Amino acid sequence: MWRPRDGKLGEFMGNAAEAKKIHERLGGKVRVSQTLFGGQPMTVVYVIEHQDMTAFAKFSDKMSADTEWQKFWTSAMASPSADFLQSSLLQEIDGL
Repeated sequence: MWRPRDGKLGEFMGNAAEAKKIHERLGGKVRVSQTLFGGQPMTVVYVIEHQDMTAFAKFSDKMSADTEWQKFWTSAMASPSADFLQSSLLQEIDGL
C-alpha cells in the first residue's frame, strides 16, 4: 500500500505500470487499486497474486535475481514518488 506524494500521482502510476510489466514477466498477476473511501485516504494498493505458496516462492526467487527489477527498484527509491505504508501476505480462504 502506497500514498503518492503531493503532485507525484502521475509519476507513481508510471512506476506502478513499469513494475507491473516486470512482475508479470516474472509470473505474478498484478492488480492496482486506489482507495475511494474508508481506510487510508488517497492510497494505491499494488497486489501481486500467485496460484499458491509454491508459485509465490518461485516468483520471490526470480525477483531477487532479476537485474531489470533491481535496476528499476534502485532508481524508483532514489527519488520516491510515494510513501510506502504497508505490506501484507494474504491467503484466500477457500470454501466461503
